[in-house]
Amino acid sequence: MPMPIIARCLMLLTALCLLIAEAGAAPGRHKGEFFFYWGYNWSAYSESDMHFQGPGYDFTLSEVTAHDRPSAFKPRVYLNPAKMTVPQYDARIGYYIGERTNISFGVAHLKYVVTQLQGTTITGHIDESVSTEYAGDYDNDLMRLGYDFLMFEHTDGLNYSNLEIETMTPLWEKGSGSQGLYGTMAIGAGIVTPKTDVTLLGGERSDRFHLAGFGLNTKIGLKYEFLRRYFLQYFVSVGWMNLDGIPTRAGGQDTADQNLLYLEHAMVGGMTVYTF
Repeated sequence: MPMPIIARCLMLLTALCLLIAEAGAAPGRHKGEFFFYWGYNWSAYSESDMHFQGPGYDFTLSEVTAHDRPSAFKPRVYLNPAKMTVPQYDARIGYYIGERTNISFGVAHLKYVVTQLQGTTITGHIDESVSTEYAGDYDNDLMRLGYDFLMFEHTDGLNYSNLEIETMTPLWEKGSGSQGLYGTMAIGAGIVTPKTDVTLLGGERSDRFHLAGFGLNTKIGLKYEFLRRYFLQYFVSVGWMNLDGIPTRAGGQDTADQNLLYLEHAMVGGMTVYTF
């Protein structure tokens, strides 16, 4: 589904929620309620060994570093429904199976960019039919990742769609029941469907969506509820991704694979919907 359509669907959902009766449970007591949120994230990544293979080559780059690509804050982007999915975002919808326990489905739209001109090591073989400049056999040899060797990024993006179960622990609640502060903890698992932009060894650029693998994550956060149904939440998530079969050349069978750890922190806002 195109990202702008997701944004419009969330806006429509918000409008529908506002038409629901205002009666509801006090903050922190949500059994039988639905919720959703939207917000933006920043991320960091571990070093990763990247294995590339295809006709005429098979090699591994060791301890490759990468970074995220957050968009500079501009109201015409972050507050524009047609462009609000361009930055790194988090979106989630869920249901409370207990007063303070929920299950949910969401998407973390991360971005992953291999740092250019870094030094790494290479092990494997590259045939002259693939590259005359880099042809040879390598055994833990030094390699500088120039633009003519590798440009690699999951920037549209490193999309992690997952199911989570989350619990809330009350830290403070106002006597009137109008607001409260809670600690949150969650675990999740899901699939990774990146749009990977790759140019390898001067070959034709590959830039397409694909199912790359799966991920696991855990997260902790702080959640502030107010006006009975609205909330702001800050969380930190740590996860692991296993990515296989990443296409690296247009129209070919060339692939890459990697495992990586990530650290994400995000600020989101949302609302709960009383249904019963």
